[in-house]
Amino acid sequence: VSREEARHLLYLAIEDVTELQTKTMELQALFDHIPGGFGVYELRNGEIRTLFFSRWLYEINGLDRDTFMQRDGGALDVILDHDTIEVLKAEIIRAYEENRTVHLEYPFVTAEGDAINIRVAFNTVKENGAYLCYAFLRDVDMTVEPGKFR
Repeated sequence: VSREEARHLLYLAIEDVTELQTKTMELQALFDHIPGGFGVYELRNGEIRTLFFSRWLYEINGLDRDTFMQRDGGALDVILDHDTIEVLKAEIIRAYEENRTVHLEYPFVTAEGDAINIRVAFNTVKENGAYLCYAFLRDVDMTVEPGKFR
């Protein structure tokens, strides 16, 4: 085929993502107001990155949302030490393989210097070669009166 005869075809698809963005914002608003935190993490090729998180997770670290998302390790390096992150990676895979919820607890010092214990419960699914971890975190000592949110 000569250059003059060659044709380049361009396929273009236009999709209105307004509804998807609205649902994402509604979900973010919901999770930002629950006591504790909610996060979604992806484990792919041995690396963990944050896909979604609620306000509580970055506030206890004294970070704003953008700074939290830009950190290496999806900000897990703020919450956990290196060895614990490696254990977490193994637990994410094992949770998927054993089809179980993982519960763990670890000490943490907040941005204000308060020592707290974080309790985590997470489930894992596998999608497109990656493990997706859905985690709920809270301060073990956090108490919420019925009908009131903190």
